[in-house]
Amino acid sequence: PDGKTFYFAAYDNEKEPAIFKTSSAPGSSAELLAVGAPLASPMGLVLSCDGATLYIADLAAASADEAQLGAVLSLPTSGGAISDLGGGISRPTGLAMEAGCKTLHVTGRSAEGLPGVFTLLTEGGVASSLFTGEPLVSPSGIHVDDDGVSWVMDHRASGAAGEGVLWAIPRDGSRADEVASDLRMGTPGGVS
Repeated sequence: PDGKTFYFAAYDNEKEPAIFKTSSAPGSSAELLAVGAPLASPMGLVLSCDGATLYIADLAAASADEAQLGAVLSLPTSGGAISDLGGGISRPTGLAMEAGCKTLHVTGRSAEGLPGVFTLLTEGGVASSLFTGEPLVSPSGIHVDDDGVSWVMDHRASGAAGEGVLWAIPRDGSRADEVASDLRMGTPGGVS
């Protein structure tokens, strides 16, 4: 939270998915925090407000629920075991922390395969659907502002100007409003 340490997902020298941390000081080297299973394709990272836990959206991790692909994971920033938070979200790609620091917003797919934005308590449990289905197609990057609006990047959705849409989903999940389109973003698209 003080901006002195950064966390990132990458592959180690053996081409295994891994999570690293590094100091923001010039010339610092990266320290390995976790490598290998259950990590498979870590895409989204968000830090807890106290800096003690890193949350990971892994697109393809083996999860506790064998019916789903991918998992939302937690890892102590001091190192240690990775935990599966559960939730029932398949193919999670993006994570954001709500202002109250107790709820994650996650992009991914429902058990029925619908694209959506879900909420999940930081201690885990069953996720709640904030918004699922059309007009979302492949939501990835997400940011939640102080008013609880989820700003969601969707690289495959088509908007008024073309493919690649930034959606705004209000706290009540009543709709997905197009903010901008024809963004031609990569996969996953990021937003902050």
